[in-house]
Amino acid sequence: MSESQYSVDVLNGLIVDLHTPINVLKDYTEQLHGEIDPEFRQGLYRFCLQALILNCAKYTEFCRDYGKVVNEVATEFAPLMNKFKSEIEIKGINSFRNDYIGHIRSKKLKRPLTTEETDAEIYKIVGSSALPFMDWICPDTPSTADSKTYLVGVLVLIRDEISKSL
Repeated sequence: MSESQYSVDVLNGLIVDLHTPINVLKDYTEQLHGEIDPEFRQGLYRFCLQALILNCAKYTEFCRDYGKVVNEVATEFAPLMNKFKSEIEIKGINSFRNDYIGHIRSKKLKRPLTTEETDAEIYKIVGSSALPFMDWICPDTPSTADSKTYLVGVLVLIRDEISKSL
């Protein structure tokens, strides 16, 4: 299998893995009309946000491992790929993945993050509301949004462009 085909396979996985947690969270919230047990709600948000953060970190790995393919085959989308990668890095997503989501102890601190530290890191990534963060990844109506303005849209553009070359 060629590097281009591998990159398409990775992109297909990322597209689904970034879109699904958003749908799950919004569907549960909508179906239960806000009447969610607080503990379940917290668990649901943690589960979905952790999946989003983990897959955003995987996207930066995609950029590192398949950036050459994108630069050669989907050249016009390389700046967008790099823009989203930079935004993920600025938000501290990779660090949070390493210190909390992927492990129980922070290597840097040599201990687990406290609840306050975890909340502060999530706030740094997501802000005061998870909705803008989720829309930045994939809005409610992607078919009416400009694909170049959200992460999943950019992944689809890159995947489709690489697929044309196969």
